[in-house]
Amino acid sequence: MCVLAVCHAVGSAPASDKVLFAYVAAMTAVSALPLLPAGLGPLDAALVLTLHHGGMPMSAATAADLLYRTLNPGLIGVAGWSVLLVQRRSRSGRGRIRPQSPYRVADPIHERGVEHGHLEDVAG
Repeated sequence: MCVLAVCHAVGSAPASDKVLFAYVAAMTAVSALPLLPAGLGPLDAALVLTLHHGGMPMSAATAADLLYRTLNPGLIGVAGWSVLLVQRRSRSGRGRIRPQSPYRVADPIHERGVEHGHLEDVAG
């Protein structure tokens, strides 16, 4: 859908079956060379050439590829990094709770406000 949308955005309206074939060809080219980051090179070449052979002018096919590369991984990456930064800022904005010392012994008498020597008030 993204490839079809960018083809329409650059002013060309190829048939949807040709766009689907171009996308499948591009993904096949990417899977053939998996070591390249984000399929840089094979995806672009396969997408541009397949769109061009499908009836789009070479300039429109190249523009569609560049727009696809900007929208698909670019904006998704920006959105992901934005969410990550918002989550990290919300965590750092919270007050930090200091752990209590493991050697502190709870004193229920002092916590209730009763002084030493008045145990009968607590027990009774």
